[in-house]
Amino acid sequence: MRVGELAESLAITPDTVRYYTRVGYLMPKKIEPMVIKNMTRTISSAYGLF
Repeated sequence: MRVGELAESLAITPDTVRYYTRVGYLMPKKIEPMVIKNMTRTISSAYGLF
């Protein structure tokens, strides 16, 4: 998943995704889809989206 795709799925900006990567909340490596789903859920919960 690319930065833009992740940002769009979370209704946040790509800059926010990059910020989370810089501070260590996200790891920029190839990972399994289930891990992305869990990260999406975690970030969405923080924003109150789900």
